[in-house]
Amino acid sequence: MPTTNISSIGTSSRDYSTIPSWEDDTDDNLVLADTVEVGACYNDSEFLITSSFSIVGATADATRHRILTAAAGESFIDHVNVATNDLNYDQSNGVGIRCNTGFVNLLLNQEDYCKVTRLQLKKEDVGSSRSVYETGNPGTNQSIQNCIVEQAGNGNAVYIPLSDLTTNCLFIVTKSGSTYAATRVAFNTTGMQNCTLVAPSDLADAPAMGLEANTSASSFVVKNCAVFGFDLAVTGTMDTTNSGYNGTDGASFIGSNNQTSLTYADQFQNTTLSGADFRLKSGADLIGAGTSDVDPAADEDIIGTPRSPYDIGCWQAPAAGPGYSPNQSMWHVFQSPITEWRVI
Repeated sequence: MPTTNISSIGTSSRDYSTIPSWEDDTDDNLVLADTVEVGACYNDSEFLITSSFSIVGATADATRHRILTAAAGESFIDHVNVATNDLNYDQSNGVGIRCNTGFVNLLLNQEDYCKVTRLQLKKEDVGSSRSVYETGNPGTNQSIQNCIVEQAGNGNAVYIPLSDLTTNCLFIVTKSGSTYAATRVAFNTTGMQNCTLVAPSDLADAPAMGLEANTSASSFVVKNCAVFGFDLAVTGTMDTTNSGYNGTDGASFIGSNNQTSLTYADQFQNTTLSGADFRLKSGADLIGAGTSDVDPAADEDIIGTPRSPYDIGCWQAPAAGPGYSPNQSMWHVFQSPITEWRVI
């Protein structure tokens, strides 16, 4: 059983003061060492990325790899008012990582099996076309789960050329007239499930695309995903046979059993730029319209609420009832010596 090493990252007497310094120090052969290296971020202050940063260089496999996440009690998921807070980027609610420098990816994940979870990521509008989060060669089987990602500039929120499943994430494009996608995929990446891809409804010019395959991604499966606020909800070659149960204000979507031409304002608490809150609202068409035929990682939503029946998007409605703590057991699971990482 691999040993899990948890390193604290933050500006208040932590093991590391920056995420790159943790990354540099854990560039090891994790398979030989038989370890999982966890970078646990603390919300001491907002993390600021000003130069290119990649997670790359360690030797890893499915059970011995690196994980970048928020420490116990430090994620937006852990906030005492998580069920009622606006679902949007807000560093006051939990660890936030922001990039304010042009032509810089906030986070480039190039390492086998590296996982990014429980974080908020934001790229400012600084005149560049770089992605907020991007996976890529030489790594494979990377994943991002239970994260809020905002692209305020003219770039992709997320670009996934090679990756594992992308699950329970909110991807927001707030740049009026952006010519890029909320999620851009390429080649035969695995797929996306229970994610919400949105642009605020009051932008002067709607961004071009919600979900784009920029080259053939014939095995990319999309299930239980909500795509709203774009000129075109989905474009490109993806798996139309196995995709389905998605929801959009667009006229069509790939796969079957989709909800199309929905009224945007009827689905979420607030769809405007200044008051954005992408929790599902009562009576939304997306409620109960998903499928349970997904990876177990989607059995809980972005904040840890169990799904039954499955809603479309990253949020499960209605909110958890009295006495239930949606993230009660999440850090216990995270710290346990396990061989398979699911939703954390």
